[in-house]
Amino acid sequence: MSIEGMLLRNPGSSPLFSPQLAMAMSVRLNGLTPAEALRAATTVAGEVLGERQPGQVRPGAPADFFAVKGDPFADVAALGDITLIVRRGEVLDQKALLAQAH
Repeated sequence: MSIEGMLLRNPGSSPLFSPQLAMAMSVRLNGLTPAEALRAATTVAGEVLGERQPGQVRPGAPADFFAVKGDPFADVAALGDITLIVRRGEVLDQKALLAQAH
């Protein structure tokens, strides 16, 4: 899952500014459940890009993930309240990432 894609612009992968917006629109306009939209944007996207076993948190797997308050499988708006970002096993500073984006 692309952490930067959730926080920063995501050029080339979507005609929309935000993958979170794309997921919300998929739910509202296309009738996907929040869980289906989240899986399409993460695990399925990883499979399409050739990732081996994407979407798994287990020993030996790439440690790229984020945690949110709330349940994004029930409401994709929860993706807007990120509490932790980990990339390649390293906890990232959200404020520094946002500062780099501006």
